[in-house]
Amino acid sequence: MIRLFVPNLYIANASGILDVFTQRNLFNGPLWFLLCLFWTNAYFCIISLIFNKERYRAIIVLIIGVLGAILLERNVFLPMYLDVAMRALPIFYIGFILKHTPILYPNAYDRYNLLFAVILFAITGLMFLYTHPSVPFESTTWEGGILGYIISTAGVLSLFMICKMIKHIPYVSYFGRYSIIVLCTHHLIYRPILLCLSNLLTNYVLVTWCTFGMTLVVTYYLIPLCIKYIPYVTAQKNIFQLKSIY
Repeated sequence: MIRLFVPNLYIANASGILDVFTQRNLFNGPLWFLLCLFWTNAYFCIISLIFNKERYRAIIVLIIGVLGAILLERNVFLPMYLDVAMRALPIFYIGFILKHTPILYPNAYDRYNLLFAVILFAITGLMFLYTHPSVPFESTTWEGGILGYIISTAGVLSLFMICKMIKHIPYVSYFGRYSIIVLCTHHLIYRPILLCLSNLLTNYVLVTWCTFGMTLVVTYYLIPLCIKYIPYVTAQKNIFQLKSIY
């Protein structure tokens, strides 16, 4: 749309909704995560329907993850992020296992959360410092392999321990509660703001902070509008009522 009115002002590889079938680049880039999450859920749902025993599920998840890595190594492209979801499935499964442990919920060991967070953060930092893994799931490169999974899991757990201690931060908690809306809209908000400010200001730091602040403000007031007028689109209401098998 921008190209129609201002040619050459905005350059992107994305061309339209059919990009999900032909390439990795999307105009609203963060939506790759939702597609990936959808297929990851679908994979795990099928696995759970077929296999009841946990060890079998773990084996199948591992096999699918390895197949996804092989597809990446051989530059095999599957549309709609089907291959990316295969590589993300082990991370999803780790989350599933953690959900069924006391770690994610209030427990008797919460008084050690700071210690656990520091240890996990140290593990994450040291492994990253000496290995420099790169696991950009939406991309076509993957450096680090299994270390990427370990570092990601340790880093997320460290952050989660800190969040359990803090419990609630005004505004931050609000954005976290409606993070799906933030994910779907922030790209469409900050990019035109950044484009405009970059043509008006020359100070990169000022442009960056102004873009960040304006994006937060616009998103803050956009969230209640999305909740009220498009709740089904922004995952605030279920389109189908399905019983969880997890």
